[in-house]
Amino acid sequence: MTSKFKQLLYNRQAIEFIGNKINDSYPAFDQKLFLNLVFDKQWEKVETKQCIVHVSEKIHLALNKSYLESLEILLHANKSLSFNYSNFVFPEYVSLYGLDYFEESMNALKEFTRNSSSEFAIRQFMLRSQTKTMQYLYEWTKDQDYHVRRLASEGCRPILPWGFRLQQLVKDPTPIIPILEQLNQDPELYVQRSVSNNLNDISRHHPDLVIQLCREWSKINNNSTKFIIKKAFRTILKQGNQEALQILGVGAKEQVRVSNLKIHEKNIKIGSQFTFSFDIEDISTKENTNELQLNEQDKSFLQSNLVDIQNVQNSTNQKKTQKSQNKEDKNIVRIEYKIYYLKKNGKHLPKVFMMRYNYNLKNKVNSLQGRHKVEQVIGKIHYPGIHYISIIVNGIEMAKEEFYLHEQEQ
Repeated sequence: MTSKFKQLLYNRQAIEFIGNKINDSYPAFDQKLFLNLVFDKQWEKVETKQCIVHVSEKIHLALNKSYLESLEILLHANKSLSFNYSNFVFPEYVSLYGLDYFEESMNALKEFTRNSSSEFAIRQFMLRSQTKTMQYLYEWTKDQDYHVRRLASEGCRPILPWGFRLQQLVKDPTPIIPILEQLNQDPELYVQRSVSNNLNDISRHHPDLVIQLCREWSKINNNSTKFIIKKAFRTILKQGNQEALQILGVGAKEQVRVSNLKIHEKNIKIGSQFTFSFDIEDISTKENTNELQLNEQDKSFLQSNLVDIQNVQNSTNQKKTQKSQNKEDKNIVRIEYKIYYLKKNGKHLPKVFMMRYNYNLKNKVNSLQGRHKVEQVIGKIHYPGIHYISIIVNGIEMAKEEFYLHEQEQ
């Protein structure tokens, strides 16, 4: 988390608001002492993630009570709060001081997640007692509050951004599957995203497990499930996994050809934007359009053998319809582009970008255009020199072109 988040979530006004709510629940709470403890000499140096710990520790000092007594006060204060990520300090308090009070702490995390998220705090309990914690998570999949259902999935993600890895689940994610099965048709987007993110985490080390699971889920006629599968495959798809593409219903790689990849700008500078274009061609073989023709002799033979001529013709028409549908499926393609960024060590680091998710090749030759901005952002430094762009269709790299990236103008 960056300092911008710190300024947004843990500015003085936000901290005072938290203190006031605690004071409302426990009038003896010393608000002035709390604020002095929070805004000490170290405060300006504390990063956002550590801010959550810092504030939780100061709440504990200012309350100066046992864990269970403090928890009761904080739970009461939580009832008067609305959803805000500043409230992360409440579940964090549980992870800092409540590990020896498992049942009380798990129930508290469930309540606190309604107004923030207990996804980070619960990981400490996963480390200490994974089986017991997972039992709670499974029960939470049935909760009426979608915040609680999301925690059921988010709390057992093997690789959670800003959180430490759950190495046991990275190694063996099978205990997670029953929880995700319970949530695979959840109507809330907030929950759907968590389930897909969990599967995406799993796919980094166990792609076959995710493909197997999603293949079964693809038989479910539910829009929530379809969305989850689509998002769960994002890492696998960047690797060009053909099984995943097949589950998503895109065409075979042999059906298309990419040509005429061009970069339109001659002088591309760091910080600028460039455009590119290419042609994508449907090279599938023409369908046999010959219909079944029955002459009088054929009809006589069929009738003599008690065969229903109409059924034969209907069967033929059905096959034609199926062929037409299959051809339409083959014309649906996934189009991405890849930039090979030149790094400081002289090697190239590729990064894949989505261009068209389900593109229908309506014409024999389709001309497409894209644009890409080469901007300097935090954590991404660009270096002048030869770069490459390639076009990927259905996970297969089909065309590649180089371009030179120049220094940014001062």
